[in-house]
Amino acid sequence: MAYTPAALARRRCTATRKDGQPCGGFALWHDPEQRCANHTRGPKRRGRGKPPPCQCGAYQWPHRPGSGGCRWPEVPAWRCPSPAGVHSWNYARPDTRYGRARRYLTRLYARRPEW
Repeated sequence: MAYTPAALARRRCTATRKDGQPCGGFALWHDPEQRCANHTRGPKRRGRGKPPPCQCGAYQWPHRPGSGGCRWPEVPAWRCPSPAGVHSWNYARPDTRYGRARRYLTRLYARRPEW
C-alpha cells in the first residue's frame, strides 16, 4: 500500500536543490532536520535507516508505518483481528535464515545409518 498524502508530506525532504526547487526525496527517519541522504550535513549515512515501529490500532503488534491497513499518520482504515504472536515465520518462509539450515540438517540426518 502506498503512503497517504499526509504521510508523503511528512516524509518529504525539507531542503531545496541548487536550482531552487524543493527536493523530491524521502527524508531519513531519524534526521532532526528532516533531510534526505543527499542533503545531510557531516559524514554521509549509509542506508535509509529503519523506521520507528508504528503502534497504531491497525495491528496488535509493531509494524511499519503506512503498511497494509495502517494509514500513518491518520487513523487506520481497519483493524486486524489476529492477536499478536500467531504468525510463525519459520514455517511461512522456509527459505529464510533458518529454513535452509533446517532442511540441510534434516537431509543429513535422514541418510545417517542407525547406531
